[in-house]
Amino acid sequence: MKKSDSVVYGMKAENFFASKMNELGLQNHFIDSWFDFLVNKNVKVEIKSCQISHKNNIGTYTIGRFDFTKKESRELQYKEDIWICFVLRHEEEFLLLGFCKAKKLNRQIYISLNNIRKLNLVNIKEWMKIINN
Repeated sequence: MKKSDSVVYGMKAENFFASKMNELGLQNHFIDSWFDFLVNKNVKVEIKSCQISHKNNIGTYTIGRFDFTKKESRELQYKEDIWICFVLRHEEEFLLLGFCKAKKLNRQIYISLNNIRKLNLVNIKEWMKIINN
């Protein structure tokens, strides 16, 4: 995948998240800094997306992974322990997998789709209860 493709799909994942927030009646503002959204005026959320799999250089497919390559952003996210929202993509379809706090990631650069279960993500209903209390 070309870099520009990953940027475009990242933006589509952010739009998907915003539409989910709108459907649920949650106020959200796109920030696009070291975090992506401010929800309910004070909840910082970073959107991370990946595709189910991608074709590698030798023509086989490898499982997708979430990329946290910007060290400065990772450090700020960890320091403030913001929410990370994981979104999975297959072609043009998106699925919100869940949320976790940044400290749970322990500054990892990559998280494979295989390892996402180990994070015990909070589903959207549980997350809404947490942020609304």
